[in-house]
Amino acid sequence: MNPDIPQNNEFSTSDLFQAALLYLERFKLLRVESGFPRATFVFADRSACAALIEAYWRREAHVDACGFAEAYCSLKTRLRQR
Repeated sequence: MNPDIPQNNEFSTSDLFQAALLYLERFKLLRVESGFPRATFVFADRSACAALIEAYWRREAHVDACGFAEAYCSLKTRLRQR
């Protein structure tokens, strides 16, 4: 855990697509927590992350497809290295 960021200001998701969106939009990835059956991605700035994920579910989040694919692959690689 990062002592500079209060834990209550963290946003976590085990959804790789949501994590890729946040990663692409340059939200700070604090850590990846191992878990069964899925890992959890933990980002800084809970309220901003939640707002973007809400836009994602409303289908209002628009990103560069190539950038999204790169962010997704980068996070997948990070999971495989664990």
